[in-house]
Amino acid sequence: MTNAILTENDVVKILIDYFKKQGDKIISSCTTQQKGHDLVIQKKDGTELIIEAKGDTSSMINSKRYGQPFSGNQIWNHIAVGLLKTLVTLNENEGNNKQFGLAVPESHRKAMLWIKPSLDKLGIIVFIISLNGVNIL
Repeated sequence: MTNAILTENDVVKILIDYFKKQGDKIISSCTTQQKGHDLVIQKKDGTELIIEAKGDTSSMINSKRYGQPFSGNQIWNHIAVGLLKTLVTLNENEGNNKQFGLAVPESHRKAMLWIKPSLDKLGIIVFIISLNGVNIL
């Protein structure tokens, strides 16, 4: 099941488990039916980490795309939307002992590698999510 298709909600749940195991505190999390930051963590060192998450497929059971992997163009669009939201969040919260991250499933790795050097310059952490856990790109 390592190639399972993950919804955005699955990605957030996996991240919550990961950060709890690290001893970090979950400040808030949102499902795709809620508004707000997908995940806000207070790390053990006091840093607040705000994460925007994306999935492999629609999280809406009634959607025609539910359970079907996103196409390359859809992946591109999801990364663009996630990056824009992360940049807006960064601008609104710059400084103040905060970090910012994008969490995406393994299927998005190749596209994330294209923009990784720029994300590094901005200090945006990329989390690659699978059923096997969390990897930092």
